Amino acid sequence: MRDRSCSQGPCAKARLDGAFYRRRYALKCHNGRGRFSMEKKKILVIGGGFGGVFAAKELARRGRDEFDIELINNNNYFVFQPLLPEVAAATIHSSDAVAPLRLLLRGIQIRQADVMGIDFAKKTVTVVQGFRRVPVDLPYDDLVIALCMSVDLNRFPGLPEHALTMKNLSDAHRLRTHVISCLEMADVATEPDLKRELLTFVVVGAGFTGVETVAEVNDLIHRALKYYPNIKHEEINVYLIEYADRILPTFPADLAEYATKRLRINGIDVKTGVGTKSATSTAVELGDGSLIPTRTIVATIGNGPNPLVASLDLDMQWGRVKTDRFMRVSGRDGIWAVGDAALIPLVEQP
Repeated sequence: MRDRSCSQGPCAKARLDGAFYRRRYALKCHNGRGRFSMEKKKILVIGGGFGGVFAAKELARRGRDEFDIELINNNNYFVFQPLLPEVAAATIHSSDAVAPLRLLLRGIQIRQADVMGIDFAKKTVTVVQGFRRVPVDLPYDDLVIALCMSVDLNRFPGLPEHALTMKNLSDAHRLRTHVISCLEMADVATEPDLKRELLTFVVVGAGFTGVETVAEVNDLIHRALKYYPNIKHEEINVYLIEYADRILPTFPADLAEYATKRLRINGIDVKTGVGTKSATSTAVELGDGSLIPTRTIVATIGNGPNPLVASLDLDMQWGRVKTDRFMRVSGRDGIWAVGDAALIPLVEQP
């Protein structure tokens, strides 16, 4: 039997007024009594890295009935960055390092788009998407900025032009292709200097990514040599360059010492206490003035601010948005920053 209470009063008014059915202000009728739920708060999360994915997931867990959550990312998949070196070395398949955002975040709206700007006064985010790349303004009630850091190698002359990076899936594929191309050319090279350059591989930066990358690249090369009869194992030169006095400077010293020993046992030349000064297409110059002839430079240094984050009218330090310990952006109501985009103060534990 039809409930007459929803055919008159506030329910009838809601049906007549189409504005109530806009996505931002969808109203629901509860148990046939003509009562409406509160308007859902529209939350935009920009960035599909660790910070953005876990922020969206936690928001949905805590308030799926209260929040209308939308995550915006330039790809429709999440990349587990620690596995990129293994992808580059073909140790694992690319699909093992990524996960579709729509599977990770069921029930959350996913929008594959590029964020072009944020208007804090109008509370809108401008994106471009699709084939036509037409700008679209998306309104929000609360905004979570979760954009990743970018690569900035401009302090090192020649490095932006000649170094490979390791930040995304395309970088991993590009590095693998480049290493194989060097082996192909070296196998038929007739000039000793050219062959030495082709078979010398330099990784700059010995943090977690640098150490993983140099180890995986070294393994890839030596595994592949059985297919290149004109290249001997002793002709391969792999370097790891670190400005600090040891590798893995943010890890415990005993772990760094063990990792150094393992790398050297595997034939990798670990150089610490010396930075990179500049690079050309055929060599990298170190801070002590020495040159390493090479056709392969992989830079795992040079984290810089995300260009969009840097352009925002927010209180910034070191390319990150200053927040309180709850990740709220100071001076901006309803704006939050997490992950690489945020500079969160340390709070002493009692």
